[in-house]
This record gives sequence, structure tokens and C-alpha cells, in this order.
Amino acid sequence: MSLSPVNNACYAVLNKPVPPPKNNPGKASGSPIVAAALSLFGCSFFVPNRPASADAGPNDALQDTGDAATDCLCSDVIQSDINQTDVLPDGIIPDAIQSDADSDGQVCTPQSYTDNTFSNALASTISNVIVGPGNISLAEDYSKWTDKYEGDVNPTAVGWSDFDPLAWTAPTPEIQSGILHLNTVDSDRYGYYSKNQSLLNATGWLCETKMKVGDNTQSNPSSDGCAIEIGDDVKKFELRFLNTNILDFTSGLNYVMDTRSAFHTYRLVGRSDNIFVYVDGVLRINGVNAMTSATAGNAVKFHDLTTTADSEAFWDYVYCYNGGTALPFSPSGSVVLGMIDTGTTNNNIGSGATIKWTENLPTGTSVALEIFASNNPTLPGASCASGLSNNILGETIPNTCAGQYVWWKPNIYSANPYDKTPTISDVTLDYQTCN
Repeated sequence: MSLSPVNNACYAVLNKPVPPPKNNPGKASGSPIVAAALSLFGCSFFVPNRPASADAGPNDALQDTGDAATDCLCSDVIQSDINQTDVLPDGIIPDAIQSDADSDGQVCTPQSYTDNTFSNALASTISNVIVGPGNISLAEDYSKWTDKYEGDVNPTAVGWSDFDPLAWTAPTPEIQSGILHLNTVDSDRYGYYSKNQSLLNATGWLCETKMKVGDNTQSNPSSDGCAIEIGDDVKKFELRFLNTNILDFTSGLNYVMDTRSAFHTYRLVGRSDNIFVYVDGVLRINGVNAMTSATAGNAVKFHDLTTTADSEAFWDYVYCYNGGTALPFSPSGSVVLGMIDTGTTNNNIGSGATIKWTENLPTGTSVALEIFASNNPTLPGASCASGLSNNILGETIPNTCAGQYVWWKPNIYSANPYDKTPTISDVTLDYQTCN
């Protein structure tokens, strides 16, 4: 017999050579699953139901129907795919056909979600971490400050000394909504609070204050309207807060800014002859070899240090640390990143989906992820997977997770002495949705 046009088309699709004509009697009905799959190519065929011991050649696996209009002698094609097995098992579809028709009829589409802004972090879940654009890291351990003055009480109530109680202009000193308000306008007097902080010049120290200069402060560049002074038994540093700038009184280094319209955080870091001033986390005065004023005193003083100018300020807090130039990091921290909506419950979360991320791990630090998943857009009370740590190759989300909505939670750790922090800069969820 000769092959019909449909036969030739079948072999062309499967990219196999056309076999020679052959008459094969003894036809019997075969696998309906394979028949249905090959029918996509217009093929009609039979699989002989004969004992496994029967002597049959590779071309006997499928037989021609004898109908020249619809037959498709594909036995050699399929036989090569099943390693010369005489009878094609039910449910087995050759690879060439499988790629065109999923066995359950679904079409699945790869999806990928990448987050490198972390703007969807759930604020209520942030614990001991700093979350910023492209960065999640451990926060400083604020319990390590060796002295913390909060502006919701009079400094004398927590160990600070009042240099001149008569210097204050009524109604100050006063507490306004948890902020210490101070004002001195008498040209013959000046007032400040002081406290010994046991700072060590060789070890280094840092002090931080959050404050706002008041409208009554004069802005004469040579004046000392408001100030904070730090002595460490060897050197002394004085930062002055003027209306339009901050000034290192000794070196003359300054930074132009508005000190009155809003509260700002000022961090002073000193060791040996070096002093650095950060404003709202940004280095603004770089005083390498600039701390040259000698002192035999060890104290922190804040507010008004001379009689040459009026001084008004609002002090939120004053913190000091005498153990070095950097506050230790928290031992651990975590945050839940907001919901990822895959758009359907028919996805492969928990059955093939993967998650990977970019991290930086200094010695003694580590990162592990938890996963939450649900068909409800509300964060579940417990995670469905934890301890995922292979960020480079990515982790397959375990089958304990399933749902349309996914959340992820990085848990980051530092080891004693807690002077390093790991960082995460992005995360990618790769999954499939099907229909």
C-alpha cells in the first residue's frame, strides 16, 4: 500500500522519515489516550493486543487502518520514542505530541515578580530592621546607648546638672508634648545641662540629638546661640546650631541648612583627632584631624554656652554611647513584605514555584526566608514555610504552601559583637498561572 497525504503530513510534523509501505493484518483496537493525541495530526491507528512474548518487530507497534484517506503509519516514529517496546502503554504520549497538548488540557504561563523597592513592607511587622529602597538591613540596637535623655522630663530628674537655674526665661524650662523647651534671653546669663558620660578618646564615642532651633535664637556667625559640647578627657568638640547653618566652633567647618523649620537628627562621632557630623543620616561635616581643642573634662553639655546671644531651642532627646564610633546592630530582625497577587488560585505555588534574592552577608551574619500563602488577601497568622536560605539558585517553595496570595518574610541575623549587618537588595518570585 502507499501512504496517504495525511500520513506524510503526520511524519512531517513529527520530523521523522517516512517508513516503507507495509501490509499488516491482525489489527486490534489500542490506547484511546494515544489515539486521541495522534488524532491531532489526523491519524487513525491500532495497537495490537498480543502477549509480551509475541515475536513482533518495531513496526508492529501501530498498524495501518487500511483507509488511505485517514491512515497514518507512525509506528516507527512512536516506536523510537519508547525504546523499541512492542506495545505502547496506555497514557504514554510521544514527546513531539506532548509539547503541543498538555495531558490535562491546561495552558500554563510563566510569571515573574521582582521587588527591589520594598515599599510594600507591612509597617506593623517591622522588627529591628531598616527598610529602604533596595535595602533591608538590621537596625542599630538602641538599647546599647549608654545614656539616653528623653525630652519628656526635666533633665535634672534623670541625673543632669542645671548650670544656672536663674538663666532660663519663663516659662522655660518646660515640657511641650514630650519635647523640652528652653529659652535664655538675658545677656548676663546662660544656661545648659551637663552630665559626665565616661567617654574615651582612644575608643571613640558618638552622641546624637534630635532638636529644632527656636525663632528667638540670634544668627550672628560668631555667636553661640545654641550648642552641644562633648569632652572626652583629651579633646573637646562644640557644635553650634545657628539659624542658617551648623558650625564646628574650633575648625570653622560648617554646613548651610535651615535649623528652625523642622526637627533634625544630628549625630556626632569622635575619636582621636577626628570628628564627623551627620544630619539626618548624611555626613555633613567631615572633620578629619579637626578635633584639636584640648580639655581635661568629661561631660556632655547642651543648650546655651555663652552670654553673647539669645538662645531658644526644642530638644527631643540627647543620647550618648561610649563604646566606640558605631552603635551595635540588633542581633536579629524581620519584616513581612506585602501581598503578591498571582491573579488566580490555579497556579504552581507549592508545586514548582521558586523564590530567590540578592544578599550581602558579612562574616557572622545570615538570612533565612519565610513564606506565607493563602486564597484570602489577609496575611495568615502563621507561615507555611521557613528556613529558606539558598538565595543564589533559588528555593522551591514547599508543598505546604498554596494560594493565590503570597507574602515573604526575611529573617536576618548578626553574631556577637553585632558590629555587622546582612543586607537584602531584591527578591524575585517565579511561578506559573494556568487556565
